[in-house]
Amino acid sequence: MSRRVGSVPALADLATFLREQRAKSNVSYAVLAKFTALSEATLKRAAAGSTLPAWTAVEQYLRACVVKRSQQPHMMDFGRIISSA
Repeated sequence: MSRRVGSVPALADLATFLREQRAKSNVSYAVLAKFTALSEATLKRAAAGSTLPAWTAVEQYLRACVVKRSQQPHMMDFGRIISSA
């Protein structure tokens, strides 16, 4: 479930990171949805940055983009932000 948040700079960073990873993977939201338990709409909202996505949505999004944990240097920071909101 997404939560609306005020001005959280890291939220914009997270959204940018998600969009960059999808672009590098060169996959559509439809393809991402097939590899996750998420709808295209949920994936698009996660990458839009207007609401704080559930951490499981972020993890599934990145796994579908084949982003290894070692390539996610600041994911723990995003995880702390999400869990404290």
